[in-house]
Amino acid sequence: MQVVSATVCDSSSAIQNGLWLLPQELWDHIINHLHIDRDTLKACVLTCRAWLQTARSHLWWSLAIHSASRTRSLRDFPGIAANVRVLRMFCKIAELPCLSVFTNLRHLNLYCMDDKQLEDPMTAVSQDFQLPSVVALFVMKSMQHQGLSTACLERTLRCFPNLTTLSVVIATNRNAVKRLRAALLPQTSNISLPHVQDLVITAGQLLPSLPAILRSAGTSLSSIMLHIPRALSGIHNLFDFSHNPNLQRMVICIPSFDAPDIGWGNALASPLSCISALHTSLTCLTIDVGCASPNTWDHASINPWADPGGPLAYEVARILDDLPLVVIVFSDAQSFAVHAARQVRRMTADYLLQRCPGLHAHSQRLRFSTELALCDCRRRLLCGGTYDEDKGTGGQGWYYPLLDPHT
Repeated sequence: MQVVSATVCDSSSAIQNGLWLLPQELWDHIINHLHIDRDTLKACVLTCRAWLQTARSHLWWSLAIHSASRTRSLRDFPGIAANVRVLRMFCKIAELPCLSVFTNLRHLNLYCMDDKQLEDPMTAVSQDFQLPSVVALFVMKSMQHQGLSTACLERTLRCFPNLTTLSVVIATNRNAVKRLRAALLPQTSNISLPHVQDLVITAGQLLPSLPAILRSAGTSLSSIMLHIPRALSGIHNLFDFSHNPNLQRMVICIPSFDAPDIGWGNALASPLSCISALHTSLTCLTIDVGCASPNTWDHASINPWADPGGPLAYEVARILDDLPLVVIVFSDAQSFAVHAARQVRRMTADYLLQRCPGLHAHSQRLRFSTELALCDCRRRLLCGGTYDEDKGTGGQGWYYPLLDPHT
């Protein structure tokens, strides 16, 4: 877009060329098409008062801040801070109140930093503090930093009462999971997220709060992704989906630090056992078998592939019988070669059929997916001559039949 002049809307030339006759709504509509062209938006801000607010709203729509101290300067310009809708924030949990300047914030990516001075950082935050405008929250913290307790995470989430999308990604090591299991039962929580539709939990610290989250989300919840450490297998009361009959997509997986020992599928079977005939809206169930990828095998082992166990196969067969619309996808996101992905697919199918031969009756609804970027010839090699691309099941990329049609 060509900017007419620095003062076009305020000068006599605007009257002469008729630009002043254009209504404000038309100017706004034109500027809205420039939302990804920052250079032109900056020029529009300096052109005239009629273009200022609309152009500024796009310039400040998304913002990244790497220190909470930088939000102080925005307090002197509340009109600018009010334009921010998407924020990437690096800060300590105790510094959350600095976000109150963003009155219209909708999406928050929160990268938590260590606070060695406070054992529970949320004690420094008022219990009345809330950010009701935020509807999408992504919380991330790496394993190298100080961990966050379950209580701290719950108090943090209570600051966002109107969330529709929640993703909590906190790396958890094996020792932390063992300590977590001992503290799981009994567990009570008063956390309430009644509007959550999409839920991702890959943080072991938040699993004790999962029953309360599922219960409060109720019929709003439509999509869920869970990382289930093997150490937590058998704790069925964590996965009470009876309050969530409108679930449409579910992804469950085992963290990569869990080796593929015999019975590794039992951890996956626990949440599957809580899926019932009431979940008629469920159309796509993805089971990540990446922990059994050949890339993680001990090459000194005679039989590196371990039997996932009978419970996983039985639950898969039961769900396929009870829910005729569901498609179950076994996903392998860790193989880096076509032969490895092919072996994961074949051996997953072999073990399932050994346990439940009747799965052949559902071969059209059992699929395998891989993250490999394959050319057509390698796709044919992987899936035995046929392949299927089905984006209606909620996934991205290529899907293949899990069961070999020639066996």
